[in-house]
Parts: sequence; C-alpha cells; structure tokens
Amino acid sequence: MSPYLFISPLIIILFQIVSSQFLIIKKSYFISISLVLGALINVILNYYLIKKMGIEGAAVATIIGYLFSLGIVGLVAAKDRLIIINYRIILSFLISILSTIFIKLFNIQNSFPLVLLISCITIIIILLL
Repeated sequence: MSPYLFISPLIIILFQIVSSQFLIIKKSYFISISLVLGALINVILNYYLIKKMGIEGAAVATIIGYLFSLGIVGLVAAKDRLIIINYRIILSFLISILSTIFIKLFNIQNSFPLVLLISCITIIIILLL
C-alpha cells in the first residue's frame, strides 16, 4: 500500500483547520486562491510525474499541491496573526514526508531500520530545538 494514502488526509485536515480561521473573519477568498494555486501545481506536476512514476506520481503531485495550498493559507494566517506556527512540528512533519519520499524513490527494501533511525533523529532534533 502506498504511504501517500496515509499522508494525504493529515494534510487535508490541517488545511481545513487553518482555513477555517479565514471563514471566521470573513476572508474566504484566501481559501479559494490557495486551492486554485495548489490545483495548478498539481496539474503541472501530474504531467511530469505520471510519466516517470505512474500512479504514484499522481499521488505525489496531489500531495505537493495540497502542501502548497496549506503553505499559502498557513503563511497568510500567521501573517494576520490568526494562528501561531510551531516550527518544531513543521520540521518533524517535513522530515517525515521527505524520508517517506526518499525511501520510495530509491526503492529501499526492508526499510524498517531506516524509518526507526529517522524517527529517532527527528525526536532528538525536536527535543533540542
């Protein structure tokens, strides 16, 4: 089973939580703008990644589009002081996503020791920051 199926709902939930702040202050156009830009990124990446990775390329492009939309909404919400961003959580999230993509791209078999090592390093980094 593709690990992208586990990452995607988390990103969507985070997007909905952050974008709900714009609904409260009646500035929902930020949500539309971020979704349109994320969809454009998704379409452009689909064109290239489906040729190289097949159906997994479509999943990766979709996740990158979601992350782009989440990033735009998150940055605008933080700028308007609607949310407070904890950079340790973002760092751990990015390390998890990048390690998953790394393991899939290099087709590493029996990746449990590597995942365990990356998880331990992530925990140590978070505790030190």
